[in-house]
Amino acid sequence: MTAIHIPVEKNTTADALSRLEDAGDHMIRSQCLKEAERALGVIAGIDGFTNEGNKRMETWYDPGSSFAQDSLTAVWTINTMLIHPQIPLILLSLKKEKAEKARAIILLLA
Repeated sequence: MTAIHIPVEKNTTADALSRLEDAGDHMIRSQCLKEAERALGVIAGIDGFTNEGNKRMETWYDPGSSFAQDSLTAVWTINTMLIHPQIPLILLSLKKEKAEKARAIILLLA
């Protein structure tokens, strides 16, 4: 697991929203995702914890949809996951990544 810091001023909207437990929909800026991918040397292939309005990839999981598979029940070892969970799901996401020995970009903005 590798951690990198994205300064708040580069992602102010998502940062502010990520601090709220009931933040609702928020989006990672494309440039911040590209910086994280470049720094980690991986390209995310599946967008987790997202929806049609804020997805960053063609393949995505929407935890609020009855027809889409929840990110926490999906198999993360098939492709590199992009994970930007809401606050209550951070620990579960980290545990899943570790348990599956999965390759994931988990963005936690502080």
